[in-house]
Amino acid sequence: MGFTLKGHSNQHQSFSTNNSWTHSVQLAFLLSANKHPTSYEDVFSHTVSEAAKLGVNVLPTIVYADFETAIHIAVTTAWPGLEVKACRFHLGQSWWRKILSLGLIKQYGKKD
Repeated sequence: MGFTLKGHSNQHQSFSTNNSWTHSVQLAFLLSANKHPTSYEDVFSHTVSEAAKLGVNVLPTIVYADFETAIHIAVTTAWPGLEVKACRFHLGQSWWRKILSLGLIKQYGKKD
């Protein structure tokens, strides 16, 4: 069972767990006042301690996240040694925004 962290907008995050590449179950949803690594670390610490009260050990091996540096720093601080992978959805969004910002939309749609 892997651990997935998916970003949905500027100020909120969703925690899910995947049991295969096609299924995920949302574990938590949070709103944050900022995007500082320490804020995320506080959330992870609280999540781990609350899960421990239920007898659940939260030890992710892989985290999928957007390209926000703070989240990468926080997860590797909270769980040293885990693997951080980029979310393909957010990568595609980033590429599309760049295509639009450079005015390449006409060239992008051509088939020559």
